[in-house]
Amino acid sequence: MYEWYTPSLEKSLNFLQAFGFVVLRQEDNFAELSWGLKNRLMVEQMQEYSDQQENVAGYRGYHGNLRVLVEDVDSVYQAALLNKDAKILKELGDRYYGLRDFTVGGPYGFALRFAKPLPDFSEH
Repeated sequence: MYEWYTPSLEKSLNFLQAFGFVVLRQEDNFAELSWGLKNRLMVEQMQEYSDQQENVAGYRGYHGNLRVLVEDVDSVYQAALLNKDAKILKELGDRYYGLRDFTVGGPYGFALRFAKPLPDFSEH
């Protein structure tokens, strides 16, 4: 389970729902979302955060990412390309560590790394 602090709950939920996250519970400044059967993400709006925090140092201004395993990473990548709030941080590709993945940045310094295991990968 992960929790993400954001200055705008509405904008953050819109971004996540565009990638298939489902809101399980929402309050004024808090939401619990799911992806699949076992994955949960909490999002809490914090008033002390501001839009300027998107410009602080980090991986192109982002402080981390959440890896989400999906059945069809290519389709999710296509959805990311169409999402006006998404910024591709790492292009889709097959990686040496056995995943086909990409990283997309969302609002307020939060990034998602969508991935699918490569079929013939075995660690040595």
